[in-house]
This record gives sequence, structure tokens and C-alpha cells, in this order.
Amino acid sequence: MRNLYEILSVSKTATEHEIQKAYKKLAPKYHPDKGGDPEKFKEITAAREVLTNKEKRQIYDQYGEEGLKQRAQGGSGADPFGMFFNMDQFFGQQSQQQSQQQQQSKKCNPVVVQIEVTLEQLYNGDKITKNVPLNRLCSACHGNGYKGNHKSDKCSDCHGRGIRVIRRQMGPNIIQQMQMQCDKCNGEGKKIDNKYKCETCNGNKVYKVDKRLDISISSNMYNGMKIMHRDKGEEYPGAHRGDIVLIIVEKEHSDFKRSDKHNLYIKKTINLVEALTGTRIIVEHLDRHRIYFDLNEIVKPKMFKRLIGEGIPQGKGDLIIEFDIQFPDYVDQENRKKLENIFNQKVEINNIENSGAKEGIVLDYHQNNDQNNDQNNDDDDGVPQGVQCAQQ
Repeated sequence: MRNLYEILSVSKTATEHEIQKAYKKLAPKYHPDKGGDPEKFKEITAAREVLTNKEKRQIYDQYGEEGLKQRAQGGSGADPFGMFFNMDQFFGQQSQQQSQQQQQSKKCNPVVVQIEVTLEQLYNGDKITKNVPLNRLCSACHGNGYKGNHKSDKCSDCHGRGIRVIRRQMGPNIIQQMQMQCDKCNGEGKKIDNKYKCETCNGNKVYKVDKRLDISISSNMYNGMKIMHRDKGEEYPGAHRGDIVLIIVEKEHSDFKRSDKHNLYIKKTINLVEALTGTRIIVEHLDRHRIYFDLNEIVKPKMFKRLIGEGIPQGKGDLIIEFDIQFPDYVDQENRKKLENIFNQKVEINNIENSGAKEGIVLDYHQNNDQNNDQNNDDDDGVPQGVQCAQQ
């Protein structure tokens, strides 16, 4: 089942302004006119439409997409004789059947657990243990929620049907009606009096247990990978047991990075003399083994080398090395002359007399400062100038 908040990458407590801003940042990326994915664009547009509509969002938060579908099916239409009929009785039997069918076919929502691992653990392999809190059917009442032989009573709000029919006067002789799951009994049609509640689960029919998961970490895993444990998750009466979904979250390493599933990346800094005359590079890997190779060429900034077979073991990837050249902060006049002689190049200052040129004002430039300024000056829509999204 889709999560509309995750589609727009916002939290459940996001304001309408934050939702609109998130949509406007995603729209240019997926807009068909800009070469984006049409289906993804429809998806984020539909999510925005629901979450920025107060009434639709309230229904979605309480009942999910199924509640929105039921609302749409209920629709609105002319019902001039509606005031003379008991609509609850008219829809009662059908509502009860639908509720029972939904309970028989539904499955508990999956429990999502993030497993944080280091790059060393992924490279070398490891075993970790994770305790996951889960709902399990109460063993004392067998998931009924009441103690002894007492039976639960019908919910007075939905009269035992699990679904409420909501009607709203839209205009003269026009009534909007929709069916929604009863929020008092969670669609079960039954309520338990406090004095008859099971003392073990307090009438909740389930209680929390910690399930221990023993997880083997291997090098074929990667950041964002999902591991499914089917039918090992939560339990609830009238529903199939849910799943546990483990998501691998790779912690950032100080030196190594994973450029893809198989290749590793590292940056090595050498000084200017080493870049010009050559040097020996030694790399200590994630399992502490050391590799060396010789540089017998002039190394330029942003030059890359590839160490074959030194990536992720099972992927048989490579280790990509990027070189960063460390330049001296200052060269005195005497050494400047030496450099001119070594490279056989004399530095000449351009003659500006009669050129009409004026001396400029120069300051140190840091790109991060510009990026911070751009973020501070960014308006609330986040859409680049010139991108216009068609109205849906």
C-alpha cells in the first residue's frame, strides 16, 4: 500500500506549506514535458491533492487509501426522498458483509526496521542481533479481549456492522453519503465493557513481545536493501500475520565510500612534489590488509586510478582512487626563479599601459558560501525559473 507522505518525502506532521514546497521541488524532476516519468508525476500529484485537502487528509490519516476509495464510491447525488428512509438500515446488511470480507482478507501492516551497519561490517561480514517489539495475540483471552465466558457487545455507534454511513446535506434535496470504517470499534462491530476486559491485555486483544532477530551481514548487501521476513510480524484478530521488513542503512565511513554495489572509492592526497616526480601509494583496506602501487607519471588534480579486484569481495569490484594535489601556500622569490629555470618558462606580467584596463578587487572565493546564500534566498516554491507545471 502506498504511503502518500513517503511519496512526497514529508513527515505526517508536515504543514500544507511544507507539502506544497515538497511537491514543487519534485515536480520538475518527474514532469513529462521535462523528460520525467509520467506515472511518478501522477503519483506525486495525487499525493499532493490528498494531503493539501483538509477533509481528504483527515480521511486518509484515519482510514488510509481504502477510506478515500469508499468516499469516492459514496459520491454525491440527488436523493430527494432520503429524509423519509432509514439509510442505516438500507445499507446495513451490505456494509456488514463488506466489513467481514475485508477483515477476512486483510493482513497486518508490515513492521519496518532499519538495520544500521558500518562499511567494515558489509565488507568483512558480521552477525548482529536486533530485538523488534511486535503485537501478538493475547494468550489469556485468545485474542477475544474479554475475560471468562463473557461475550463482547455490539458497538452502539455502528450497531455491530463495523461501518458507519455518513450523510451530509449538500443542497436542496441533495445528500452526499459515504461509508467509512467505524472508528469506535475499528471496524469490528464489537465493544467490550470495561468490567469484562481481559486483565492481561486490558481488552486490546494483543500485547507487546520482543522478537529476537539474528541477522547475518554479508558483502552482497547494500545501503537501502530490503530484506523481507514474511509472516513473521504482528498479529491481530481477523487478520493474517504481517511481515517484518529490514532495511539496510550504511553508516558513512571517514575514508571509504561505496560508489555502487561492487566498487569502492577513496580519495588520496599527495603533495605537489609527489605529483610531479612520482611516489608510492599505500592503501590500508577495510580488513586492514595493505596494497601499494607506484606512480611514475605526473599526477593532475582529479586524476583517477583503479585497483583491480579491491572492491566489495562478492561483487568482485574495484577500488577507485581519486588524487587530490596539495599545493604550497607560498613560494618565495628565490624559489620562483628556480621554478622558472626548471620548467624553462619565464613568468611575464602583461603590460597594461594604454590598455584601458582597471585593477579589479579580488577576494577569496568559497563555493559553499554561494550555496548557503542560494538556500537562504530560495523562495518557498523550490521550482527553477522557467518550469511551469500543467494543471491536472
